[in-house]
Amino acid sequence: HMALLISECLQNWDLKLRNVLAPYVRELFAGMLRPFKLPILYDLGTDGAYQYFEANLREIIQYPDLRSEVLQNFRELGNIILFVQMADRALASIDDAAFVVSAPLLGVNTYRSSWATDSDPSSSSPVYSAVHNLAALLESKEGLAKAPSVLREMVNNAWIADKMYRAPPAPMSMFKAFLQKISQILDAVRPEWAGSQPTNGVMNVDATSEFYRLWTALQFVGCMPQLNEADPSNAEIFGDGLCWAGITIVHFLGQEQRFNALEFCYHVVNIEETGEKPSGNPAVTQQFFPRVSKIRDLNQTIFNTLRAVSPREPTEPLEFHAPTEDFQEVPLGGGPAGFDRSVAATPRASLSFLGREEFADLTRTASAGHSVGDLPPYE
Repeated sequence: HMALLISECLQNWDLKLRNVLAPYVRELFAGMLRPFKLPILYDLGTDGAYQYFEANLREIIQYPDLRSEVLQNFRELGNIILFVQMADRALASIDDAAFVVSAPLLGVNTYRSSWATDSDPSSSSPVYSAVHNLAALLESKEGLAKAPSVLREMVNNAWIADKMYRAPPAPMSMFKAFLQKISQILDAVRPEWAGSQPTNGVMNVDATSEFYRLWTALQFVGCMPQLNEADPSNAEIFGDGLCWAGITIVHFLGQEQRFNALEFCYHVVNIEETGEKPSGNPAVTQQFFPRVSKIRDLNQTIFNTLRAVSPREPTEPLEFHAPTEDFQEVPLGGGPAGFDRSVAATPRASLSFLGREEFADLTRTASAGHSVGDLPPYE
């Protein structure tokens, strides 16, 4: 029954992601593609940065189906992940208890590890040895064993029981297998949620269609103070399942580092921690900051869990080559008219390794009509 239950959970995850959330994410991204930079730490202050994000995310804040459909469906996906994690822990506890009870019959104790030997441990376990010896004794007595086939079946069942109750040589995790299936399900939206190729060759910062950008916006909206203090907060309505869904998707899309670096809520908190222009808004200090602190800790816990249970495969490192203009002629001013004022084919970056006297000698040499290529190598 557990296999059927997990299969239904995966099918529900797949259907909600493809048919419900993918169209909503596409529509929400349409209201976020307007470029806007993260405010400088000392520029607007805490209240200015908070209002800056609030103004740029107004279309998402006012989206009619945000809480009833978008956040609710993300919450259901996260609750499925939490359910499988708790079921895996419960099964592990049952297996541990069963192993403790059956360990004496399997010959497992603190002095001898029966699975560390080269031979099959079941052949020397107490339960199998006792049944095997009893069957052999009965068969050796002529006329005593009325049904030899039953004795052989009893020995075979003892062997099977030993295998069933013995711990596997490698740890097995239903939660890990479930997360691997989640990663495969995300392949359906990975090309779209991974974003477009960055124009600068590194990463898009001010405007991107990567999923982490939308999740930072949804997280900011979720931490905003409600107009009526008596109303429940988003954390009280949606619980931890909402964060589990978003952070799991961010993890398997490989966007964790960009999320932590460019998250809107974290940025406002960083501005507040500088102490240059602290917030004077009670709603921000009493509601927004405590919620960000809790969500930040929860996000880090989820990331740590996912990295431990289902780490991503390492990606190829990016190679950045020096710009071609760094190898063009660098004009040097000064000197009489008509001499060669260029340092031919010399990278600018190499000049930074010269001391003051060496750089002065280089300038005098260039003024005398020589190029760096005529100089001996600098050591």
